[in-house]
Amino acid sequence: MSRSNHVLVLIPCLLGTVLMLGCPPFIVPNIVGLLAENATTQLETDGLIVGELGYEYNESVRVGHVIRQIPPAGSNVAPSFIVTFVVSLGPNPNAPLE
Repeated sequence: MSRSNHVLVLIPCLLGTVLMLGCPPFIVPNIVGLLAENATTQLETDGLIVGELGYEYNESVRVGHVIRQIPPAGSNVAPSFIVTFVVSLGPNPNAPLE
């Protein structure tokens, strides 16, 4: 019979007004398609941090709406994890006409 030498360490975690040993994983919400302002509010409400935003032209996503996010929706992350996202500038005004 072998014994494991692994040790489980529980780190104190403050969720609201409750102090727990060990934090449950946070699940990243789906913010794709939301207005950037609403996406920021959603992430902060969920205990996550908004990272640096990117901006790019996009033919199919309306101006000011989220095109993509990192990490993807449904990812398990630690509290205060940084989520970054890209916001649409709308269609490229310098794109060649077809």
